[in-house]
Amino acid sequence: MTHLQDAALGLRAHSGWAVLVVVGGSRKGPCLVERRRIGLADDTPAQPYHHAAKLMTVEAGAAAIERAREQANARAEAAMSTAVGQARMAGYDLRRAAVLVKHGRPLPPLEAILRSHPLLHTAEGELFREVLINGCEACHLEIARWPERDAFKQSARTLGMTVAALNKQLLALGRSCGPPWNADHKIACAAALSLLTR
Repeated sequence: MTHLQDAALGLRAHSGWAVLVVVGGSRKGPCLVERRRIGLADDTPAQPYHHAAKLMTVEAGAAAIERAREQANARAEAAMSTAVGQARMAGYDLRRAAVLVKHGRPLPPLEAILRSHPLLHTAEGELFREVLINGCEACHLEIARWPERDAFKQSARTLGMTVAALNKQLLALGRSCGPPWNADHKIACAAALSLLTR
C-alpha cells in the first residue's frame, strides 16, 4: 500500500468566496499541493446581510440570509470534499484544516445588525467563516481556528522559527507555484504549515 504524506488545509474567508490552500510534506520540507479560490455564493447574494438590509421586513431579511447560508454550506462542503479527494490522488493524507478567524464581541440580534453598516460587514465575515468550519466538519477534518490578527506570529512560534524565516519559506512556496500568490494565500499557507507534523 502506498504511504501517504501529511497535508493540511488553510482557509481564509471573504464575502461570497474564500481562498483555499493545501500544504503537504513536513514543516522542514513543505510543498504546495493546491491553491484556489472557492465560490460560496451562486444564485444568492455574495453580501447577504447587505441584501437583507434592503428588504421590507426583518423576517424577509432573515429568510434571505438563511438561503445564502444553506447554499454557502453546501458549496463549502463540496470544496472540502474535492480538496481531500484531490490531495489523496496526489499522495497526501489531508486530515487537518486551519480556518482564519477574527475574535470580536458576539453579534446583536438581526434587527440591530441590519441597522448598522459596520455590523453588516462583521456579520458577513462571521457567516462565511462559519460555513468554512461547517464544510471542514462535514468532511471530518480536525479544525484549528487560527487568529487572523496574529497569524504569522503564532505560526512562526508554532513552527519554531522567526517571522522573517517564515516569510522566506512562504516566498519560496509562492515561487514554486507562480502567481497569483497574494496576502490571502500567504496567511492561509502560514496557518496550514503550522498543522503539518514535525
